[in-house]
Amino acid sequence: MIDFFAGVLIASLAGMGIGGGGLLVLYLVFVKGAEQLGAQGLNLVFFICAAASSLVYHAKKRKIMWRVAGILALAGTAGAYMGSVAASAVKPETLRSIFGWFIMTAGAVVVLNFKKK
Repeated sequence: MIDFFAGVLIASLAGMGIGGGGLLVLYLVFVKGAEQLGAQGLNLVFFICAAASSLVYHAKKRKIMWRVAGILALAGTAGAYMGSVAASAVKPETLRSIFGWFIMTAGAVVVLNFKKK
């Protein structure tokens, strides 16, 4: 039941634009004891579900530039492949450290930009 409420909270925060994917990975790794790569994989499933619903909504509103979306999808696919190859070549402890620094840096940038406004 706690997992359900954590999922609802993370999804709600993601809906408000607060990096729900990063929160999901943190929850899975630090609270549930999941492996870093497995948590990131589940995060991708979480993201794909959210992206699919957004795609349907924006397609109905005719707000998608399909040619640009196709180019971005190809580039994203190539980047995801290269990232997965790089991640599999790195020790899980190193990957966890890199992810932690990335999350802290992203959080600091958000806080600093918020203070500027």
